[in-house]
Amino acid sequence: MPAKSVPWVRTIQSLLTGKHFLAFAVLSEGRYDEADEIERGVLAAMRRSLSAEHAETILAMNLMANIDKERGNLPEAEKLYREAMTTSRRVLGPQNQITLVATSNLASVLRDEGNRVEAEQMLGELLEIKRRVLGPEGISAFGLCRIPCDRCYARKI
Repeated sequence: MPAKSVPWVRTIQSLLTGKHFLAFAVLSEGRYDEADEIERGVLAAMRRSLSAEHAETILAMNLMANIDKERGNLPEAEKLYREAMTTSRRVLGPQNQITLVATSNLASVLRDEGNRVEAEQMLGELLEIKRRVLGPEGISAFGLCRIPCDRCYARKI
């Protein structure tokens, strides 16, 4: 019997997802230490019970990286964003929304660290994916990302 069909596994997943949303809410209130404690526990439990390649675990990596970024721990945020992005690309595919968000977040932290070249390369990749998926009209309506860069301005997007 596959593990995902076992009722207690679904219950654990639901509980962890609830705690993940709690960490997000606490983070949005600026309570970084509390959010960090909750989400580190969620991420560790998800890695053990769901696997490092499960979509929920990738989302938890991304939130943990957000917490690290908010606290000013850019190297740790970069490490987690990179892990979330590479895992998501491999497991979910390059056009998956989770992958796109992780890539955009990684580009943001790279830019904050002063690594403009790699950040703009990633933003260019995001632009191309969004162009393919949404078409030219969809790009201007949807927007490229939250990070202004020379590449975006040069293309007048």
